[in-house]
Amino acid sequence: MPTTDIRWDIRRDGRRWSADEAEVRSCHVIPDRPEIHQGKLYFSEEERLAVAACLIENLGIDKLVRALGSSVLWQAAISDLTAETSRQSAPKTLSELADRAAQAFANLDREVDNYFAVLTRLDPQLAERAAQRAGGHELAALLLLCPSAELGGKSALQLWAAGEREPVLGLLSGRGTDPTD
Repeated sequence: MPTTDIRWDIRRDGRRWSADEAEVRSCHVIPDRPEIHQGKLYFSEEERLAVAACLIENLGIDKLVRALGSSVLWQAAISDLTAETSRQSAPKTLSELADRAAQAFANLDREVDNYFAVLTRLDPQLAERAAQRAGGHELAALLLLCPSAELGGKSALQLWAAGEREPVLGLLSGRGTDPTD
């Protein structure tokens, strides 16, 4: 059985294997005896990774990170992996970027519709006021839901829910957030 077919269950805390897991790992993953080949333990990268995965399943990631190596090195490795993953998943063409953006905005549009429906049920007057000011419920939902520097990094809806109504009324009346405008 190739080790790529095994579903590793590596956790932060170590764990014991079930009887089935122990049989698969001891019979198919762990080589019969450790050998050194060209200055490395075992013969292939696949064997070395499989043995490491077995040990990490039993030990847990937390113990491994604390016991071996410097936290700076672990963090650098994770940072490099994150950057590499980000580069690989970035759109390669304008068409791919457009398709991904369209999908993201379609999902956002559904979410905005859902939020506005809930807002309308919870506070119909606020929803109506926002829709009139913004020119429709989609823009009203964005006006109310998006955090704003003008509102101290909070959304109008957060302020409204906290009882801070004047800045929201100013925003909805077109006066801005300063009620003295």
